[in-house]
Amino acid sequence: MMKYFICALFLLSLVSCSQYDLGPDQHFSNFGLTFDFTGDWIITQEEEFDGGFYLSCEKKGVKSSGLITISYIRFMMDESKMIDLIKSEMESNPLYQSSDLRFISEIDTVFNGYICLKSDYEAGVMGIPHRGSIYCFQSCDKTFSVLFQEAIEDAELNLYGFDKVRYSFKCIDPPMIEVDSISEMDTTSTL
Repeated sequence: MMKYFICALFLLSLVSCSQYDLGPDQHFSNFGLTFDFTGDWIITQEEEFDGGFYLSCEKKGVKSSGLITISYIRFMMDESKMIDLIKSEMESNPLYQSSDLRFISEIDTVFNGYICLKSDYEAGVMGIPHRGSIYCFQSCDKTFSVLFQEAIEDAELNLYGFDKVRYSFKCIDPPMIEVDSISEMDTTSTL
């Protein structure tokens, strides 16, 4: 009997450890922005277009309701207008049309040092209660939006991944150019 108990305990520990196995941290640096994310998240879409950029990052695994999207447009737009556009897009998206999507509040706040406008929302995505936050701010002559969304039941599992992105995010436009030595620099310019 003790043998079965020890086997069951061992299997339980494997399952519970794998649920929190973050893997090595990942780093994204492209298109004028940089951030870190944990190994249990994966970039699922990355697209540059004439007017800006869009990226989505999703949590891997069984408890995989976590979603992060980062986008920008290449001009300055009032943050409240940007949030209104995002709300309109969400309301017309088939995923949210029957989800009882409700936008709760808009507040002025800070996103990793960037003064921004934040809008929270709730929805029943595929019958499961979800919540999210949209942050909009201006930096580097662009207007950014960062969205975090999760099933409420997965909030504890998503917190670290959300915070990793939130507290490492930086706009680095114009992109930094690394130079190994002074000899690699163009010294022929007369300006």
